Amino acid sequence: MSLEQQMMKRALVASLVIFVASSAVAMPPFGGACGGSGSQSLQQQLDLNEEQAASLQTIMEERFQSRLLMHKRHHDEMEQHRAETRERLAALLSETQIEQLEAYRLWHERAGRPGGRR
Repeated sequence: MSLEQQMMKRALVASLVIFVASSAVAMPPFGGACGGSGSQSLQQQLDLNEEQAASLQTIMEERFQSRLLMHKRHHDEMEQHRAETRERLAALLSETQIEQLEAYRLWHERAGRPGGRR
């Protein structure tokens, strides 16, 4: 597997992890974008009438969608930056040097030292 394929695979896995984690954090209290059994207990807990509950659910769903959009924009910017970095490295270094640089970065990462991502 080439270095570029390995990097793409790692980027995909990292993206999935970030997406799942951010989705869990961004979930509205209704149990998801479409509501669910949690909406009734929240309605009772906050002592909301039907109109208030419907309005609150709409607001929370819009907030959830906004967070998903922000995550997508951030992800797209990160991916663009990674692609630009790969292009700059390819213009500067040979393929062997890029592989050595990646091995060095991984060594630092595993050792928990600066220069590697944690």
